Amino acid sequence: MSQQNRLIAGRYELRDQIGAGAMGVVWRAGDLKLERVVAVKELLLPSHFDAQAVQQARRRAQREARIAARLHHPNAITVHDVVEQDGQPWLIMEYLPSQSLAAILAERGPLPVGDAVRIGKHMADALAAAHKASVVHRDVKPGNVLLGAEGTVKITDFGISRALDDTTATATGHYAGTPAFFAPEVARGQEAGYPSDVFSLGATLYNAVEGVPPFGITDNSIAQLYRAAAGTIRPPERAGALTPLLARLLDLDPRARPTMAEAAEALDVLARSTAPTPTLVVDLRDQLTSSFTLPPRSPSHEQRSRRRAAAGLAVALVVLIAVVSGAFYYANVAKRSEASTPPPSSSSSAPPKSTSAKPPVTAPLVVESSGKCLDVPGKATENGTAVTIFDCNGGDNQLWTPTAAGELRVYNGAKCLDARLAGTEPGTSVDIHDCNGGANQKWALNADRSITGKQSGLCLDVLASGTDYGTPVVLWTCAGGTNQRWSHR
Repeated sequence: MSQQNRLIAGRYELRDQIGAGAMGVVWRAGDLKLERVVAVKELLLPSHFDAQAVQQARRRAQREARIAARLHHPNAITVHDVVEQDGQPWLIMEYLPSQSLAAILAERGPLPVGDAVRIGKHMADALAAAHKASVVHRDVKPGNVLLGAEGTVKITDFGISRALDDTTATATGHYAGTPAFFAPEVARGQEAGYPSDVFSLGATLYNAVEGVPPFGITDNSIAQLYRAAAGTIRPPERAGALTPLLARLLDLDPRARPTMAEAAEALDVLARSTAPTPTLVVDLRDQLTSSFTLPPRSPSHEQRSRRRAAAGLAVALVVLIAVVSGAFYYANVAKRSEASTPPPSSSSSAPPKSTSAKPPVTAPLVVESSGKCLDVPGKATENGTAVTIFDCNGGDNQLWTPTAAGELRVYNGAKCLDARLAGTEPGTSVDIHDCNGGANQKWALNADRSITGKQSGLCLDVLASGTDYGTPVVLWTCAGGTNQRWSHR
């Protein structure tokens, strides 16, 4: 039976399977309550488990969520919740459009040393924060390193990690983790600890620059475990300036390895001394399609009544504003455009010319392709909340005020529309952030109703021309499509 569109805990609707492993299956899902996209991991319980083992597994899932929830770091995937559905535990996590480092290596082969160093620095930062919180990851490997847009690096799947001060442990006797990236002492049966995470970081970076793990690779897991226990490592050939640090990270003596914080510092120094390389480009377009959007839902009678009332109020307000100022504004824009705007370029990718006129009102921004509004999901106010489109409802999370400085403010001016991490590449996420006067918060509302980032020259774009609510809004090359035309009304 297909799991697609299944509702978990009355709130999370499964959309696409995005990963699977021995520990569970990961889905992209819609959070219907907060109107956002999340990753949902079904923790698979073996069919041979008796009632006692099932209960123990559920307790471990709860503990796993508590452990992971301790981590609040920009380079670690956030765990939001753990729920139960039909007796199975499910983890609710931050969703990051991404490719794993393992997938990148399989597609492209070994990475330049500069890329590996930068990725390693972010990994070490997150793991150092985990160690500070008394958490050991226990399964650091390329498959658990996610690479997103604009150089984003996040470690995921702290699902088999456990706090050192937890008194309970795995009762099945099975090892947890991936033998190709095991520290030798773990392969010999010792408890995983901070030094074994350091070794696995080194093994991951070795794999990134050499193309294979330090002990080689085999399909036979027992043979792989034996190789790791033996600790015979082939000297790296492509690691360049990373070679001395790899030797320290991969030291067979756990006591001789640096701490994770020391590894992060060493990688930072190495990153600053290594010749810069262009940011590793990760192709996310296939992930960010209409299947990525939140699912449409059928509101209850009470919800429909409230929505109709709110919509009626919003429509009255919008009509009044439009009558008083909308027509006047666009007439003036057209006049000034005729006088000052040169003919459009023959290239459809060139950003349109901006006029100097600014809408004099606070009003929704409505995209022509769907008639939906630019929306801050769930009325969230946290910096970095990505904007989407949603049914227009007149909420203050949909009311935008252009300023003379070129900002687009929301929440009565409390937050600004922001190109995430000052990105200038197509596909850059657009979010809200404290207003800071940065160039990535300056926008031009043009006569053709496109909105362009003054820093990037790219257009505000509803991704893949999606029309479902929750579709992300990003920066994209200006093409004149209806998914790039906005009315401020």
